[in-house]
Amino acid sequence: MDVYEHKLASLQTKHSHLEDTLETKAMALSQADHLISQHRCQWAEADAEARKLRSLLHESEKKKEIYREELQEASVRQHELGDQLEGKASEIKELQKVVVQYDRLVTTHSELTQRCGGEDEQLAKDKDGLERINEKLEKKQEKSQENIEDLKQQLKEVQGKYKQLETAGKEKDEVIKHQKKELSKVQEMRRMIHDMTKH
Repeated sequence: MDVYEHKLASLQTKHSHLEDTLETKAMALSQADHLISQHRCQWAEADAEARKLRSLLHESEKKKEIYREELQEASVRQHELGDQLEGKASEIKELQKVVVQYDRLVTTHSELTQRCGGEDEQLAKDKDGLERINEKLEKKQEKSQENIEDLKQQLKEVQGKYKQLETAGKEKDEVIKHQKKELSKVQEMRRMIHDMTKH
């Protein structure tokens, strides 16, 4: 009888130990499932964040390319305006030479008039012609000066835009650099979560 009771007690102890072991394993499995679920959720969030960052990075790089093209256009425009200004400056120099020649003609005409003791018909015609030339020269010089002022204003605006684009390009470089850094962090996090989920 004692032997049976001893065996029964031993079986009950083993059964109790087995139940404890099974309960511990069940808890461990439950915790593991919970962790796996948590890791999967974290991985999904990290994956969504990575996609978002990649999209932002792509958009930033597109904008940077637009800035680069606009900057190049502004640079070309600066050179064009500079060449036009030089051309107008040369034009004014030529006009100034013509004005000097005109002044000489007027002086010569005045001397001839004095020598002749007054204006004859031909000298009067010459004088009218000189006056018309003078009017044309003045108008042309005035127009050239207006063109120069307009070109200077355009150049000033283009230079301002160039500086803005240059600043915007540098800022976009910093944004891209930061976005790449953040994307790298998220990708590393994804890799770690993936590795934990495998075990």
